[in-house]
Amino acid sequence: MGVTCQARWYFPTTTTAPAMAKALLGIFSRVGFPKEVVSDRGSNFMSAYLKAMWKECGVTYKFTTPYHPQTNGLVERFNKTLKGMIMGLPEKIRRRWDVLLPCLLFAYREVPQKGVGFSPFELLFGHPVKGPLTLVKEGWEQPLKAPKQDILDYVLGLRSRMAEYMKKASKNLQASQELQKQWHGQKAVLIQCKPGQKVWVLEPVAPRALQDKWSGPHIIVEKKGEVTYLVDLGTARSPLEVFHVNRLKPYYDRADLTLLMATDEGQEEESDPLPDLFSSTEQDGLVEGVDLADCLTAEQKDQCINLLGQFSELFSTVPGTTSWCEHTIDTGDSLPVKSKIFRQPDNVRDCLKQEVQKMLELGVVEHSESPRASPVVFVPKPHSKDGKREIRFCVDYRGLNQVTKNDAHPIPRADELIDTLASAKYLSTFDLTAGYWKIELSEDAKAKTAFSTNGGHYQFTVMPFGLKNAPATFQRLVNTVLQGLEAFSAAYLDDIAVFSST
Repeated sequence: MGVTCQARWYFPTTTTAPAMAKALLGIFSRVGFPKEVVSDRGSNFMSAYLKAMWKECGVTYKFTTPYHPQTNGLVERFNKTLKGMIMGLPEKIRRRWDVLLPCLLFAYREVPQKGVGFSPFELLFGHPVKGPLTLVKEGWEQPLKAPKQDILDYVLGLRSRMAEYMKKASKNLQASQELQKQWHGQKAVLIQCKPGQKVWVLEPVAPRALQDKWSGPHIIVEKKGEVTYLVDLGTARSPLEVFHVNRLKPYYDRADLTLLMATDEGQEEESDPLPDLFSSTEQDGLVEGVDLADCLTAEQKDQCINLLGQFSELFSTVPGTTSWCEHTIDTGDSLPVKSKIFRQPDNVRDCLKQEVQKMLELGVVEHSESPRASPVVFVPKPHSKDGKREIRFCVDYRGLNQVTKNDAHPIPRADELIDTLASAKYLSTFDLTAGYWKIELSEDAKAKTAFSTNGGHYQFTVMPFGLKNAPATFQRLVNTVLQGLEAFSAAYLDDIAVFSST
C-alpha cells in the first residue's frame, strides 16, 4: 500500500491503523490538514483509531462504495497510469521499479494533464520545474539570467499566476468532465430503489474476487446516498452492506399461475433431478382431459382446446426419433470396458425384467453380442401421490465415460438464461418426452452402450441417459432446431421456453 503526495511516496511497513495514522500525519505535517479524506472500506481505515484522529483534526472522512472503484476514480486512474509507466520500462531494469519510482513520479508530475491543462508541478508551485529536458536545452543554449525581483513583487506575481492557473484549470476540468459524462452516459439510466423493495445484488464469488454473480432476492433497508443503498443480505457474516446502484437491479415477483398443463395422470408434480425414462406407453395423445386454469373464460378455454386439437399429434408419451442428427461415441484405441453385474435385491428383479421388456417393445434396446458391458443400478424415486416408493432403472456408464473423448459443445448457463427471460411477461415452457431417446445412435456406438442383466445382454439403439457427451449432442440438436428464433426462445437441454412481452 502506498500513499502519494506532491513529491514523495510513502510506503508504510504495515497496514495497521496506527501505522496508517503515522504515515498520514507525516504527509499532513508537510502540506497541512485537508478538509476531507476519501478511502476504501479497509478495516484499518474504518477503525475507531482513525475515526478518533479525524475527529480531533476536524477532517470530514468519506468511504467509497463497495465493489464500485469509480467512487475514487482519480486514485484508480493514477494507479493504472503508474502501472503502465512501470511496464514501459526496459525489461532489464523493470524489476528495480521501486528504485526508479521517484523518476517515474517526476515524469508524471511534469507532464500537463488533459483534464486541467496544467502539470501537477505548475498547480503546486505556480511555475514549471526544471526537468531533464530543460537541462538538455540549457546545455545547448546559453541560460538566460532571471531579472532581479524583490520579495513583494514575487509574492504578488505568484498569487496572480496561481489564481489564473486555478481559474483555467477549473474551467478545463469542468469541460472535460462534461465531455466524459456525455460520452459515457449515452445509455445510462437512473435506477431508483425504495426501502423494502426486493432487488438482485451483483456480488463477487468467493474465493474468485474477479468473478461476480447475481444473488437474491434481497431487501433494500435504507437509501444512504444519491446512488448508494443499504441492503439486507441475510447472511450471518455481513447481514447489512452498502451497494452502488450499478450493482443492483429490481426483482419482480411472478404470479404463481398455470394456464394450461398437459401431463400424464400419474406423473409426479414435484421436481425430480433424475429423468423419468419409462413414461406410460399405452396413452398416445394427451389432449383429452387437459387441465385448464379456472381464471380462463369459456371462450378462452375453447380456443385452447381447438389449438391443442390442431397439433394433437405432438402430445404423446411415446418417444419418437429424429433424423437431424445421431450420437457417436469416440473411444479411440481403448480396449472394451466390461464390468461385472451388480447383485440385485429380490424385490427389484421382477421390476428389472418389466423395464427391459418395455424398452424392447419400444425399440429403445435390442439384444447384443458386444464385448462391452456396463452394470445396471436402481435409483429410488421420490414418493408418489399414493405413498408408494418406486425405483428407476439406470445404467452405470462411468467406465465407458472414462475412455470417451470430450465433446466441447457448450451448455447454456442457467443464470444467463434467467436474465434473458427476466423481462418477459409471458412464458410458455415445453418439456420433451424422453428427449434423449429421440436421437439415434450410430452403428458403432450401439455396441458401446451394451449393458448386462441376469436376463441377458442388451444394447441401446437410441441415446441413453448417463453418457458423457449426451448433453452436448442434445443441446446441439435443440440449438439447430431453434436457430433463427433466439429473439423469443431459449432452451436448456430438453426444457424449451418461448417468451414475449405481449
